[in-house]
Amino acid sequence: MEGSRKVRFGKSGSLRPDALRVRVSYELGGCSVRQTARNRAAGWSLFVALPVSGRLLADYGSSGGDIVAGNLWPMITPSSLDDVLGTLQRRYSVDFRQYRRRFLDRRIRARMHARGVSSHAHYARLLAEDPREYEALLEALSINVSAFVRDPAAFDALRDEALVLLIAERERQTTRHLAIWSAGCSKGEEPYSVAMLLLDLLGASFPTWRVTLHASDVNAKALEEARRGWYAADSFNDPEAGYLSRYFSPMAEGVQIERRVCDLVVWYRQDLREAPPLAQYDVILCRNVLIYYDHTEQASMVAHLLDHLAPGGYLMLGMAEMVPADLARWLVPVNNKLRLYRKAVAAAGG
Repeated sequence: MEGSRKVRFGKSGSLRPDALRVRVSYELGGCSVRQTARNRAAGWSLFVALPVSGRLLADYGSSGGDIVAGNLWPMITPSSLDDVLGTLQRRYSVDFRQYRRRFLDRRIRARMHARGVSSHAHYARLLAEDPREYEALLEALSINVSAFVRDPAAFDALRDEALVLLIAERERQTTRHLAIWSAGCSKGEEPYSVAMLLLDLLGASFPTWRVTLHASDVNAKALEEARRGWYAADSFNDPEAGYLSRYFSPMAEGVQIERRVCDLVVWYRQDLREAPPLAQYDVILCRNVLIYYDHTEQASMVAHLLDHLAPGGYLMLGMAEMVPADLARWLVPVNNKLRLYRKAVAAAGG
């Protein structure tokens, strides 16, 4: 075991002394595990059964009302974690070192479960012997849950409180150009949702506009799936919007997004800390990405996004994400509840 841990326990029920059971709730990687102990001649023993494998993972001795961990599922030590993340950075040019530690632990443990590995040392050997596991780990660390029109109210705000105003401004200026960046786009549901919004809003005038819609992610496999444009029919959170019937063709086991939507999006693999293709964008969406980073890195990344957001441009974050306090002066809340902000015009040049 890498470090030890104590778990307080209490008696449950009225049982024979030789069959006394102890129930403990212990948080392990985000899931609660029920643990059962029986009195033995040699002392207490605690058997841990994980729902995934049901294996016996640890044996414990009792100590004054505490159960002292003897060989619990190992936490990942900072040095070994740094080795793994360093290898990922060298192989794939993706830096996960500023991700939240609990998130990293949870995703790496999920890979350990999937491969039937019971110790971190064993998993390190597996990585050394099977380079394909690094690809699986990269996907586990970088893939996020997404859906078309995720958080419909947020997309309503993006349409009515940002895109409609931008389009009206550009028409007055006779500069029919929009540049939008979907940062951390996963499998493409978000940028495709934005593309469909624009097709609806611009209607017959769409061919007269120059629309640049960039979508980036660190996960190459997710981007491949996004380019294919095939999705399960249940990928939609807001079927009432009618996108499914208007922009998709039914397939045997799902739906295929139409070519006119696919052609609007330019995909590229990128670590979010790197500069995007354009110097400035009118709209940047970076939703449900910052939550995986510590507070210091969140502030750094929002500053990076601001550097590439045009004065008067719009930034949309995820519902659980906030603008760091020291950057709030540069971002005027448009819809604070739905995390939609506009960059102050005075913020030009940073």
